[in-house]
Amino acid sequence: MPTIATVSVTPVPKPHAPDACTAECLLCGVAAYAEHSLTTWAVRHSEQCPGPQPA
Repeated sequence: MPTIATVSVTPVPKPHAPDACTAECLLCGVAAYAEHSLTTWAVRHSEQCPGPQPA
């Protein structure tokens, strides 16, 4: 499970999408799912993350 700055990316391969994965920001809690690599999204989010959000 690679972590890019504050974003944790977890592979969740599917038969029709072997590169599918989820990503979650460890600071602000925003999450994403895609049927392709989320590495680019993770890098972009880590650069723009607003930081911890109040509950």
